[in-house]
Amino acid sequence: MDADVSRHEDIINRLVRKVNAKMAVAHLTRFGTHGYIAQSGEDGILFRDMFPVAGKITYVYLFIGNVDVGEKEKKVAELLIAIESKNSVTATRGIKIVEGMHEAIVNIAISAGDRLLVKCDKPLKDVWFALVIEPTPYLKALNTVAAVDALEVIS
Repeated sequence: MDADVSRHEDIINRLVRKVNAKMAVAHLTRFGTHGYIAQSGEDGILFRDMFPVAGKITYVYLFIGNVDVGEKEKKVAELLIAIESKNSVTATRGIKIVEGMHEAIVNIAISAGDRLLVKCDKPLKDVWFALVIEPTPYLKALNTVAAVDALEVIS
């Protein structure tokens, strides 16, 4: 075990010397959030989420299994996507939907801690959703000496 830790320390120390830098840079790639809702609530809310990083929502994918209305009514519903920031609503989008698969390219800016609320004006059943989030590129300095010290503490 000590030999493995020592070998990892040697590798990290060699990398630090080769790069000859005191900083390392990390970049986040796109990621998604997704889910399934068997039936919308009485208040029409389909789902809620919170964003951990700043960036933008780039794609929305949605599958609606059933718009639960009477036989004579049109099976068209209005979907409201709202982004809430602290105590205010920063962005809203209304989308007309019918049963089946939907894909939308959107460009909705978000901040870390913003909350997502998706609501519908008619009852829905069998709803699948996915959002693609592209974090704002940022550079985070990481002191490599501190990283080596942290590895020593862990070992």
